Amino acid sequence: MKDSNPFPGLRTFEADESHLFFGREIPIDELLRKLRTNRFIVVVGTSGSGKSSLVRAGMLPDLYGGFMTPAGSSWRVAVFRPGDAPIQALAQALTEPSVFGSSGEIPAMGTPIVEIVLQRGALGLVDITRQARMAPGENLLVVVDQFEELFRFKQSATTLQARDEAAAFVKLLLEATDQDEMPIYVVITMRSEYLGDCTQFRDLPEAINAGQYLIPRMTRDQRRQAITGPVAVGGAEITPRLMQRLLNDVGDNPDQLPILQHAMMRTWNYWASDHQEGEAIDLRHYEATGGMAEALSRHADEAYNELPDDASKAIVEKLFKRLTGRGADNREMRYPTRLDELCAVSGAEEKQMIDVIEVFRQEGRSFLMPPPNFALNKYCLIDISHESLIRIWYRLKSWVDEEAQSARIYRRLADTAALYKQGEAGLWRDPDLQIALSWQTRNDPTEAWARRYHPGFIDAIAFLDKSHSSARRRRILAMTPIIVLPLLLVGGGVYLIIKQWQQDLQAKQELEEEIGEQHAILNQLQNEKEELRAEKKNILQKQLDDTAAQINTLDAEQREKQKLQKQVSKTIAKLDELPVEAQEKEELKEELSETVEELNALLTQKEQDLVGK
Repeated sequence: MKDSNPFPGLRTFEADESHLFFGREIPIDELLRKLRTNRFIVVVGTSGSGKSSLVRAGMLPDLYGGFMTPAGSSWRVAVFRPGDAPIQALAQALTEPSVFGSSGEIPAMGTPIVEIVLQRGALGLVDITRQARMAPGENLLVVVDQFEELFRFKQSATTLQARDEAAAFVKLLLEATDQDEMPIYVVITMRSEYLGDCTQFRDLPEAINAGQYLIPRMTRDQRRQAITGPVAVGGAEITPRLMQRLLNDVGDNPDQLPILQHAMMRTWNYWASDHQEGEAIDLRHYEATGGMAEALSRHADEAYNELPDDASKAIVEKLFKRLTGRGADNREMRYPTRLDELCAVSGAEEKQMIDVIEVFRQEGRSFLMPPPNFALNKYCLIDISHESLIRIWYRLKSWVDEEAQSARIYRRLADTAALYKQGEAGLWRDPDLQIALSWQTRNDPTEAWARRYHPGFIDAIAFLDKSHSSARRRRILAMTPIIVLPLLLVGGGVYLIIKQWQQDLQAKQELEEEIGEQHAILNQLQNEKEELRAEKKNILQKQLDDTAAQINTLDAEQREKQKLQKQVSKTIAKLDELPVEAQEKEELKEELSETVEELNALLTQKEQDLVGK
């Protein structure tokens, strides 16, 4: 038994795993008691509180065991999720071999006919049950798991018919449990945060008030049983210190229960491959997996890193982005999708898609559903095993955020395109245009991907292309003065280029002739310049010669002056010796002095004139 892992991981416990489902005995009894008195009950609880496991692995085995008297032990159980086609999903569940698929008229009608009957009126489910001709004492139980998907379906519906289908589906369930002719019971599971959304449907809040069962929080002892019970069934033991560590790591948060199951699955696998004879599961095995904080993210990354190439990783990214998301209130949501639609969204071939899905749902990896023993085909509904995968796997958390941003950009683009088509909006410009173009390049969206968010994909892309073309034209026009106009001036075609070349050649010849003429003129000017220079040199030389002659004349006059002065001095000396009256002598001296002064003045004037020249 030690080779079989008793912990299912993230996925829900199934009815055949009731021997591994521990710690919920009291809630199971309470649930049966409520179903006995009210044929419509709603099992509500937070994400991870174990709603689906309680119904599948707890309530159903006890119903088959006849623990709900006086209904007996003969039950036909249709289990399904609403998905994107709730009435069709109900029809498919009713035509399963274990329900009505092997009795009465149902095989002859098939799922499409059953779906038509269900859509025909509020008593459609009663009519189908009547036609199935169940044996006396048999009961029909309809289990609607993940009922909150109906709110998502109604919110994303693009037609009035689709929105009416959600209301018709609820009416089918309520009417089936509000009559006494056929023994029909309905159990739905729903996250407690969606209780307020039930007011969208008439009579549903009243039915919930009468049949609500809120899953209680597990006590510490119940959580202990949920750990030790499967370990004992698997034939192993767990150390007290690891038990205390697990209980402390779980705490009082019910969201940690699927994380605990996954951590124990990983711890069991590690212990099975690495333990001594008689060694119990201990802390070292638990910590080697990363514990509750890291085990899930590490395990998912291991699967991702096993993918053979980048193309496979790109497919997986688009796969998980399609299967997960956030609602309008930012709550994590699961979006089960058919395999053929996943191929359309990702652009992958069916075999490629199946290959990457198998990596994430193989034995010991319960990240994707259905379980590994279920053969996949293009009609299979693919889903993640639990919302906690969105919160705990870091890579997926990042993908979900990216997808939410991508969806916001696309919705805004599609809404604007619709307004533009009606003449109520203009083409986009930057920065909106650049953001949308970057989004288109990065995500390469397809119409199959876009249907999830807005039906106007073709109009949206056409609007984006038109906006882009308009922006390019504006840029070209803006560059015309810089680029286009010079090009037009240079030439506008072969003819203009040749003509321009001829004109350039003629202009070149004319330019060469003009240059020759200019050279001749330049030479003539140069000769004239040389002649003027020589003439000017001769004039300057003559002026220098004249100046030198004047200087020589001045020097001769200066010598004459000096000679005259000496003679005057001698004359004056001789006057003193002559026997002339003193008065007469003085008069003669004065005359001589005046004569000398006049001569000096005359020489000085000549000297100044020479310096001026």
